[in-house]
Amino acid sequence: MPAGIKLEGALAHQGEALLGLRPEHLVPDAPGPITIDVDIGEQLGANTLLHGTLSGTDHAMVASVAGHVTTFSGAQHRFSAAFENLHLFDTETQKRLAG
Repeated sequence: MPAGIKLEGALAHQGEALLGLRPEHLVPDAPGPITIDVDIGEQLGANTLLHGTLSGTDHAMVASVAGHVTTFSGAQHRFSAAFENLHLFDTETQKRLAG
């Protein structure tokens, strides 16, 4: 997480934290701040799961998108997420930081 960004739950935490998002909380958003480099699109009934990595990193990401999305390996899809759907975790214990 970039320095200078503060989220509830992080105020009492010292050190690095992991930011977690559920796949269904990622919202397609053309100018969104979250970019996924897609490896594969998986059609699951009324939704498509986009599996890949957070652009520029090796962090695995999955987005659940309503409808059938046609994509290809190497495509980039952009998303945003509501503040209340951001969750912080301690990097050492993997436990969620209380907010």
